[in-house]
Amino acid sequence: MASFWTLLTQFFPPASKWSLDEIPDLTGKVALVTGGNVGLGKETCKQLLIKGCDVWFAARSKAKAEPVIAELKEATGKKAYF
Repeated sequence: MASFWTLLTQFFPPASKWSLDEIPDLTGKVALVTGGNVGLGKETCKQLLIKGCDVWFAARSKAKAEPVIAELKEATGKKAYF
C-alpha cells in the first residue's frame, strides 16, 4: 500500500504553498544558476534578477549564453553574468 501512495504522490504532487510574490528582496545576494540559458534555469535567473539578486549562470558555451544575457537585460533591466 505504501508503494501505491508513493507512486500517486510522484505523479500528482501537492500544489505549491508559496508564490513568486513571496520571494524576499535579494539585493546584495549572489546566485549561481546551472542551465541558466534554457527552461527553468532561465526563468529562475529572471525571477532572481527581478528580486535584486546578482545572477551568474552556467551554460555550455558563450554563444548560447550571450543571447540570454541580452534577453534577461531587456526583460528585467539588470545584467546576468556568464
